[in-house]
Amino acid sequence: MPLLLPLLGALLAGACSIPDPVSAVFGAREEQTPSERRYEGLAQAGAPAVLAGVENEEDRFAAFLKAEERNGIGSWVSIDNVNLSLRNGFLVATRGLGGDMMSADVGEVQAAILFDFPGYYPRFQSYLDGENQVVIRSFVCKVASRGAREVDLGPFTARTRLMEEDCKSSDQSFVNLYWVDDGTGEVRQSRQWASPRLGPIAIRQIPR
Repeated sequence: MPLLLPLLGALLAGACSIPDPVSAVFGAREEQTPSERRYEGLAQAGAPAVLAGVENEEDRFAAFLKAEERNGIGSWVSIDNVNLSLRNGFLVATRGLGGDMMSADVGEVQAAILFDFPGYYPRFQSYLDGENQVVIRSFVCKVASRGAREVDLGPFTARTRLMEEDCKSSDQSFVNLYWVDDGTGEVRQSRQWASPRLGPIAIRQIPR
């Protein structure tokens, strides 16, 4: 992801002076790759945008635009053709990052988090290991609320409920965080584990 931006601190802190990462990626070059042309077309059409990136890669982030949605899963692309698949704000796949999350079944935990139902829920997830083999894992996840939080998105401040998903298997564990809007039920920002190689991915809505 060569066009990532160092904005993790601003993302999770809710800073109000974040530069526009969508318009910032276009330079003065006359020649563009197909993925760059596609990205620019999506940007000009006002496609929904998120800021996302891998925490373990020196806090580097990129703007992703929503290219399409099929069966409730949105496909979000960066200018260099990295792809995130999101279902109502929940990460279910990545492509182009290395050690990608191949798929995730988040149906039960998604409902619990969006509707604030504390308890224990299953999560099934697959990812690529160091030899590019698909590994399938199951986790038991404890869903709980951390209480009310405000998220400064720049043009407005969202009142949210911070939900925690604490997942464990026999030899792995991780904690996902979701800031769920009290009014709309949208996930305004999140921190979601993708795979052992990638670690957590932070995602934040970009109002446009």
